[in-house]
Amino acid sequence: IDPSALIQKQIAAPDRKVEAAELGATVTASATKAATNATSEDRTALYNFVFTPLGLKIRQLNPELLIIGADWSNERDEISEKRVTEAVGAALAPFLADTAAKKAKP
Repeated sequence: IDPSALIQKQIAAPDRKVEAAELGATVTASATKAATNATSEDRTALYNFVFTPLGLKIRQLNPELLIIGADWSNERDEISEKRVTEAVGAALAPFLADTAAKKAKP
């Protein structure tokens, strides 16, 4: 799955809400690309799978999973946010210190 278009939207507007339709479009685009690059045997197997009882259940369940995924994406996770902030800070600290030292030299 290539989430780059969705990520670009989030970067442009960080406070926007992710919609289930956007997640669905991302999955559809990725599935279409994968199907295009698949062999004819793989496409036939996938087509046959889609109409099995499990394939039909997955197709029926997907809209609800996309809603759950969108809701989860929009939910704040303060613990994870704190861990990411700390990790990014630790990763940037040596670079920032080096940059500051270079600027301080006459």
